[in-house]
This record gives sequence, structure tokens and C-alpha cells, in this order.
Amino acid sequence: LNLENYGKVSELQDDSSPLQIGTTGRYLDRSFSIVGRIQLQYELGFWNEWHFIDNKDQSGWIGEAMGQYMVTRLEKIDNPKLLAVAVDLEKKSNSLLKSKDNHPRFAGDQIYINNKPWTIREISTATCISGEGELPFKFDGGYTAVLVDLANSSKDFATLDFSEDPPFLFVGDMVDFDDLHFQNLKDLRFSEKRAGKEPKSISCTSCGGPLTINFPQFTNTVSCQYCGSVLDVTNPELKILSEFKTKDKHKPTLSLGAKCKLYEKDYTVIGYMRRSVTKDKILYPWEEYLLYNPKGYIWLNCTDNHWMVFAPIKGVPTANFTAFRPYAYFDNLKYPHFQSGEGKVDYAIGEFYWRVHQNDKAQLVDFVTAPYMLSLEKTKSEIIWTKGEYLPKEKVEEAFQLTSPLLLGIGIAPAQPNPLQKVWKRNWKIAVLSLIAGIIFQIGYCSKTLEKNVFTKNFTFVKDASEKSFVTDSFHLEGKDKNVQIEIKSPTLDNHYIYYAIALINSKTDIALDTGIELSYYHGVDDGESWSEGSAKESIIVEDVDEGDYYLRIEPESDVSSPLN
Repeated sequence: LNLENYGKVSELQDDSSPLQIGTTGRYLDRSFSIVGRIQLQYELGFWNEWHFIDNKDQSGWIGEAMGQYMVTRLEKIDNPKLLAVAVDLEKKSNSLLKSKDNHPRFAGDQIYINNKPWTIREISTATCISGEGELPFKFDGGYTAVLVDLANSSKDFATLDFSEDPPFLFVGDMVDFDDLHFQNLKDLRFSEKRAGKEPKSISCTSCGGPLTINFPQFTNTVSCQYCGSVLDVTNPELKILSEFKTKDKHKPTLSLGAKCKLYEKDYTVIGYMRRSVTKDKILYPWEEYLLYNPKGYIWLNCTDNHWMVFAPIKGVPTANFTAFRPYAYFDNLKYPHFQSGEGKVDYAIGEFYWRVHQNDKAQLVDFVTAPYMLSLEKTKSEIIWTKGEYLPKEKVEEAFQLTSPLLLGIGIAPAQPNPLQKVWKRNWKIAVLSLIAGIIFQIGYCSKTLEKNVFTKNFTFVKDASEKSFVTDSFHLEGKDKNVQIEIKSPTLDNHYIYYAIALINSKTDIALDTGIELSYYHGVDDGESWSEGSAKESIIVEDVDEGDYYLRIEPESDVSSPLN
């Protein structure tokens, strides 16, 4: 790229960024030096795009917004005509990404660029208002463009910039501040003081109540805890954007300004929201606490006194919404679908990085593999994936060093681990060992079974015979309390039945054990299809027979006309 040094071409918005022209760093296997930047303004405020040159004389960009950093480089689009954009820039209406067939694309949709799948995370409009240093283009400032942020399951990040036709494609990664190994940073404390970003006290322009802005570099709006008015803190006149009108002020369990330590980082509670979902005319509310650290933010949620912590994730999970039971797949874990609904904001107080309004709505989809949850919030212009983890109340008490215990959770939370898991594992081991012992016992018992054929003989049934009943020869049964199986076969039985009344009789005691067996076999053709039912062979078991000499008395009855073997 041909670089031109234009210096500071327009007035820069002062901010608390620790970066500056001359800051150096290292990412992956390359060192780099920041040589310029542009500033862009959008609905939530400003962000910086820092231009750098690496040790291989290749340029790239470091996007810096709300404590997040994106390292990207320009890539060529193989077929840019597949992408178009429709937006009324003057009215600043919601942008629409369109395909070649003019089909609108929204946040959450998948598109292919250079034969690679991407998921649209956000569609927004931004204005480039200022720049400084060495830039890879002639900077005039003041242009407005549609920007489309993309991500994929490999945790890659990309941006489509429609400031030109065809659009630019910047591809890279979302990274943590420490991953960039910065050197020669600005004095952060001096920068915050110079930019007016130190904590400050203000008065609500609606009710006059005292408010504190703890993190001006992060906060865009503040909701007054006294009257519910939402103020735009980026506006010098603290313009009122909206108002929460509710009788129930929902006193938060954790107070604004409370500090805690989670995952080895210090956080401050700066915002509180009450949200809800309505299912089958039943309201399901929950609380959300915004926790801020200069290197990022997380959310602490409380539902029925159960606690979960959520953080934004890099990339997007692989999700299947059309399966019999939808699921999401992320970091080698499969998360089955748990619930979906439309969530809305009922009440909010404190500081927020976006313009919060009462009744703000988003589609919510939750996937659970305890103790984790993947949660998707979706609007037409933005999707947000977060990963949550269930926290026992004792960990929350420890993190905030609470002097009073939190209330016990009601019921079982969606991502709560099974509290009886240890007992279940113990019982499972006992059950397995019992099953093995039972199998060994059964094998031993069966090995002692005689499985001996004690009597076999052929007889012929003649319907017209004067005496159809008969007795068999005597046979001996060994062992005590054995089972005796009696089986009768009549291979020539055809479309008839025969019933045998049978008595197993002890020759010594004349005790008879009565039973019976019926054979029936029928077949034919119906509407061109053959059918059959019954069988010409049946058996029955006589249980618990004592040792001794026995014979059978058999009384047959049948509708057959010819002799039957």
C-alpha cells in the first residue's frame, strides 16, 4: 500500500485510550508499530481504528471499542458483486445486507465470502469523523459507511466496510489486551484526567437526584435510580432519552458500586436490569448485573435466587436450529436446546454501554450443558452470543465478601449441576457391582441345570378312534424343584387345531400336575396376499417338580378328519 502522512487532518475526540502513535507491540510471530488512526462515531459513541505496520512491511488495523480489541488485515473479495447494501444514510435507518438476488440478510444469517462461511453478528452505520498519522488512503473525513461485523465457529473475526464499491473486507481475530504485548503506552491516568474520564458526579436533569458516573470511558447512558430517566452522558447537556415508568422499583440484591473478584479479575457493579419472558401468559423475571473491568465486562444473572455469570465469546457456536432437538456446539461441547422466548427490559438503573429503554426486546435462545449455558440474543441488526456458568451462592458471597448470606435458590436452575451427583455415582457403582454379582450367580446356577431330554415318542391321533386318550411310558426326573418343559409338534397340522389336556403324574404318589397345550395353524390368500397365523409346535413349562418316576396322561381333541402325527 502507498502510505501518505497527512498528520492530524481534523479534530480528534479526546478519549482514554492507552494507545498512541508510536505504541509498539507483538502479535503471533510479528512485531508492529502503530503509525496512524481514524475515529468513527456511531450510535453508542466513538471507537478507534489504529493503523499499524509490522516487521514485514505489511499493514493492518487494531480496532478498539469498549475494552475489546480486533486485529484485522485487508483481504481481496473474490466475487464482490455478490454483496450489496441498502441503507438510507440520511435517515440513519437500519442497514440491510443484500445478496445478488436482492434477498435481505439480517444478523444471525450465514453468508459465504471467498468460499468461507461467516455469520453476521452486527449491521451498523458509522461516520469517520477524524484521523491522524500515516494512513493507507487519502483521508478527507466525514464519510458515512455501513459496516457488517462477521464471525465464524473458528473464532475468526471480519468486517465488511461499504464505504467503497466494491466493499472492503478486513479479516482477523478478536484478542485480549495482554495478547498484544503493547509498549510505549500513554499514561492512562493522565489520559483519563485530560479527557474528563475520571469518575464524576452529576445531577439528573429530570429530578435533580445525585448520580455518579464511575467509568465515563465506557458508559454511554445512565438510568436514574430516583425517577427512572435515562440520560445520554455523551451529550454535554445530559439529554433525556427515555424514562422507566414502573411502580415497582425492584431493589437490587447487589448495590451499584459493589466490588467483587471473579476469575482472578476485579469488577465493579455499574448497572442493574430487571428483564422478563412471558410464556403461556406466565411472567418469568430475572435480574442482570453489569460488572465492569477496564479490560472487559461480564454479566451476573440471578433467577429465583440462582446465580450465573455470563461473558461474551469470540466467534459463534455451530448451531442447528432445524434438528428435532436443536443444539449448539462450542469448544468441543454439545449444548442441547433448553428454551426460547422474547425477552424484554422492565426496569434499569445505573451505567450502560448502550442506549437502554424500557420494553427493549430481543429473541432469546438458551442451550444448556450443566454447569454451562450458551445464550443467544438476537435482533434484526445484531446477535450476541454469551457463555454462562452456574455459580453456587457461596461463591457469590465470597466474591463480594457479603456479611449476610444470600437467599437459597428456589427449585433447580437450568444449568445447575446435579446436587446428588456424588450419591448417584456411588449408587451407580453399587448397581454395576450388583449386576456383575447377579450375572455370576446366574451363570453358576445355569451350569447346574441338567438340560436333559428324559422322554421322546411319536403318537398318532385318529378322530374316529374309540379311545383317543393315552398314557406314556414311565421316565425318571432327577433333582429337586426342577422345571420340566413339555413340547408337542404336529408337522402335518394344516388349517386345523388340536388341543392336548396333559397331566404329569408321579408313579409313586399318584400326584398329578395338570396343564394343557393347544396347536393351531391356519393360512390362506386374501385379496391376492398370502397370510398365516399360529404354529404347529408349542411348549409349556411345569415348575418346581420333585425328583421321581413320572408318566404323562394325554387327552387330545381336534377338528382334523385324517390321522395326525
